[in-house]
Amino acid sequence: MSHRLARLLLLLLLAMAAGGASAAGSPKYTVHYTVQFQPEAGSAAVDISTQPGTGRLIAMDLNMPAAIYSGAAGDGTLVRTADRVLWTPPRTGGHLRYRVLIDQRRANGEFDSRITPDFVITRGDHLFPPAKIRATKGSGSTAILHFDLPKGWDDVETPFSKVSGGDFAVTNSERKFDRPIGWIAAGKLVSARETIAGMRVTVTAPKGEPARPGRDTRDPAPGVCRKSRARSANCRPNC
Repeated sequence: MSHRLARLLLLLLLAMAAGGASAAGSPKYTVHYTVQFQPEAGSAAVDISTQPGTGRLIAMDLNMPAAIYSGAAGDGTLVRTADRVLWTPPRTGGHLRYRVLIDQRRANGEFDSRITPDFVITRGDHLFPPAKIRATKGSGSTAILHFDLPKGWDDVETPFSKVSGGDFAVTNSERKFDRPIGWIAAGKLVSARETIAGMRVTVTAPKGEPARPGRDTRDPAPGVCRKSRARSANCRPNC
């Protein structure tokens, strides 16, 4: 079975699993996020696809400054106006594709987002910019996040639970549209796990850097920290 078919079946199963709630609750449509990191270009190629189910995504109005997000193209209609991109997919669903400049440096020299030949540490908020969503009345999404890694990269850490095939099930209980946010690390990584105050904590760092869950998880740099039963800790790359 091809990876593409397996992911489509997984999305269908997730939609069916949500169907029990959907029957008495909101209709659903699927969203599939794919990220291909490109260290040699300092960027990532992103594909957002959607398929209608009992509900349908009508349009996405994304905040995409041209200095960071380039090459936007998609099925249906796509219009850029200054820093905003309005995508209206066909009724049968479609793909939106664009590139993201990964490195984001602060005035003090620290990175908020960083990619090297061996690893990337960034945020889902950066890869997938905020968007105003139009959908059929009452509709919510069922979402999957997939990564195509460069040769030699063998690990990905996100705030989300892994599902079949190594993909991640994206959930956001506070919104009807599931958008990947929080810290993401990929590449040649090392991780350490510890239970602190009854909470499972994971700290991930590039190989060669220490990865220790500190007692204060507010800023356990370097690396990315993930709490299994809470939102991601406030970590940032120290590269």
